[in-house]
Amino acid sequence: MPMELTSWALLRTLKFVALLLLGAGTLIAVRAPSRAARLQGLYRWLVPGVLGVWIAGWLLMKARGLAVFEPWILAAIVASGGGLHAAFLASHLPSPRPLTSWLAIVGFVGSVVVMVLRPRAPLDFLWVVLLTLLGSAFFWAPRESASAPNDEATMVRGFVWISRLEAVSFLVLLGGMVVRGITGTRIDGETRLVAWVHGVSFVMYLQALGAAGGQVGWSRKTRAIGAVAGLLPFGPFVFERSLGTSAPPVRKESL
Repeated sequence: MPMELTSWALLRTLKFVALLLLGAGTLIAVRAPSRAARLQGLYRWLVPGVLGVWIAGWLLMKARGLAVFEPWILAAIVASGGGLHAAFLASHLPSPRPLTSWLAIVGFVGSVVVMVLRPRAPLDFLWVVLLTLLGSAFFWAPRESASAPNDEATMVRGFVWISRLEAVSFLVLLGGMVVRGITGTRIDGETRLVAWVHGVSFVMYLQALGAAGGQVGWSRKTRAIGAVAGLLPFGPFVFERSLGTSAPPVRKESL
């Protein structure tokens, strides 16, 4: 029992810290005065926050014997995913559209409200909508933005970072399947955490591919190849190397 309580406390702490990262990253990604700063907020704060929240949330869900199809869990996933999509778009655009920025904040606030209230009845969801709109109005404010030519380098490096994460998670998942076939045991116990992490990584891979590719100037064919590459072992690594010839040249800069 003490060990279970300790694990529970650690997961709750991880989720709380990750929520702080996610919230800070969302605000920076949509409100920073320059695109370079917004991209840094996205990849340095928001992306690690998303990974932390979704990993800790998944493990807490499994520990409580809950299913992902619980109404409030599905609502939190949808809100978080929608906010993530809007944040990727807002951070990559030269000047984020007010609606896109607002949707990113609504997604974050809405997911937090759902996780706190855990609504089940229709009336509960009305309270979620009301509190989400009020909370979003408190954080949201339109900002003027500026962009620079070397922002493209940051976009490409951010995409490459997520691409490698997705590729490694896929290889770990395949390795786990081999181990299970040989030994009959899962490398992550019965939590299916590896598959969940890969799923989250793949979603962010597609988001980064679409947002960065659209701004850097990759053709639709290149982006389609990138999407297919994400479905193949080592595919993202091969696609990354192909960008050296198919993508416009950019200056090397760190995030």
